[in-house]
Amino acid sequence: YQIPGQMPLPQQVGPGCAFAPRCPYTTEGCLQQIPAPKGPADHQASCHLLASDAADDGDMPRSGACL
Repeated sequence: YQIPGQMPLPQQVGPGCAFAPRCPYTTEGCLQQIPAPKGPADHQASCHLLASDAADDGDMPRSGACL
């Protein structure tokens, strides 16, 4: 899964997730706080939805946004 669009310039990134402005799954939490990495050390992903039921209900791609 790839998030469409371009990454913002570093000076334009807000307090939350850098993917929030262009991610179709953005929540209020995404805008406020950078998500913690989750998963095994060799393949971690940082996404608030990985900690929620949204990742399991088919509404979100399984891979999340890998950072």
